[in-house]
Amino acid sequence: MKNNMFSSNLNPEDMIGNMKYYNFSEAASKLNVEGVGRNTLLKIMREKGIFDRFNVPTPEWEHHPFFKNVENKHLTPLISEHGINYIRRNFF
Repeated sequence: MKNNMFSSNLNPEDMIGNMKYYNFSEAASKLNVEGVGRNTLLKIMREKGIFDRFNVPTPEWEHHPFFKNVENKHLTPLISEHGINYIRRNFF
């Protein structure tokens, strides 16, 4: 069994809110942590092993409801309100 931070750290409070997805600029604004913008938030996600070097969720995280990739001109990672709650509780 893979080490899965999601299942071990999931809290019902993380699932409060709607399932709207945000880009990481919007997510950083919603987190409202001084000094944490889009790039810093994505860097933290890579350092925690949640995203790979291309800002795509790793295999352990790709099927969780926190993230969605939208393909337009580029592959754009999005994060749900639930994912923002999870990050706020676990990383800040």
